[in-house]
Amino acid sequence: ELSGIKNGEIQAFNMAGSTSDKYGQIFGASTDGSLKNINITGLDFGNLVTAVAMEDEQLLLAELQTGFGVTAVSIEGLVANIADQKAKLTSGKIKIADNVIENFSLTDFGFTDADEEIALDIGKAQFKGLNLGFDFLSEKAVLENAMEFYGLTEIGLYDVSYTIEGDEFGIDDLSLTDIALDSGLLVKSTLTANGIRIPIELIAEMDRSVARSIENITDSESFTLSFSNSNDFNTQDGTYDVNLSLGVEGFAAIEINAAYAELDFQRLRRVYKSEDFIEAMDGLSKIIEELSMSSVYFGYTDDQLADVILSQVPDVEQLVMMSDMQIDMFLSQYPDQADQLKASIKAFLEGTNTFKVSMDAEPVVKIMDIPDLFVSGNLTNSISVAFEGN
Repeated sequence: ELSGIKNGEIQAFNMAGSTSDKYGQIFGASTDGSLKNINITGLDFGNLVTAVAMEDEQLLLAELQTGFGVTAVSIEGLVANIADQKAKLTSGKIKIADNVIENFSLTDFGFTDADEEIALDIGKAQFKGLNLGFDFLSEKAVLENAMEFYGLTEIGLYDVSYTIEGDEFGIDDLSLTDIALDSGLLVKSTLTANGIRIPIELIAEMDRSVARSIENITDSESFTLSFSNSNDFNTQDGTYDVNLSLGVEGFAAIEINAAYAELDFQRLRRVYKSEDFIEAMDGLSKIIEELSMSSVYFGYTDDQLADVILSQVPDVEQLVMMSDMQIDMFLSQYPDQADQLKASIKAFLEGTNTFKVSMDAEPVVKIMDIPDLFVSGNLTNSISVAFEGN
């Protein structure tokens, strides 16, 4: 069904139905498919056909930058089968405005190739903010926009599974959100990946002993890990917060948080845009000289890794005594912190649960000054340090 046709522009296009080619006259193999509904709004069909027919790259690029006039697309209930290849899509949506794909989403997409023993399933995929308004034929424009994520503000993949010859790779969710840029620099973002599954068989092909160790610890056919990273740069006051976490199922998880201050954004911007290497390195060294620390946190949470390692240690008490000696030597000028660290390590080795370190500066301390403060014995006058273990 077509409506609102004028000067080659189609205001609305709707289609539904099914098709079958039992004898393979089109694709050389038997095919069948069905479509519950597809709706396209605003297709500039006339210019698209002209650009393709005349092989006019500039016209085709101009149409691509506007999304061929399309403002919205929705698909429901797509099924396509070609011989041993099968594809399905429950729903898909695209919304375009002002040369930007404001929203793109797919729900319940699946593809299988029985002959190649391949299967791909995606529960949901989406992205927001893709910029179409640049010259795709210009290498410079492509690179410049790549540095700015092509305008994307959010990307997400959920419940993904890829199987090849019986080995399954998967991910529960992968997302990049809160994307913000200033002068081409990424100043804020959150990257999260949970439930990344890698088959043990793949690891065994590289190192069988490592694969056996992983399988013994996790009692699973997959090596599963998760991680997240977020950063937030306040370009006005020069504060920069970074948070990182990494966990491996059956092993352990770590968390690192750091807060910095006096990060000069204008100088950093000049370094980023400089084409003179010496000038850029000089600017970077000045940034490092002024960079200060506000706080740092490190946390370790054990699952089974410490238990497995310590089971191979003949005498844990002796290990504690050795660590105490090293700590006393290293922190000889900081007896209170040394005692706290020794007690925390002992508690961790006995409980094998968590170990934490935190450092807080008040006021902020330049990072370049920390080594001198430590050697002089004055570090704790500027930075409070705490240890905890259990």
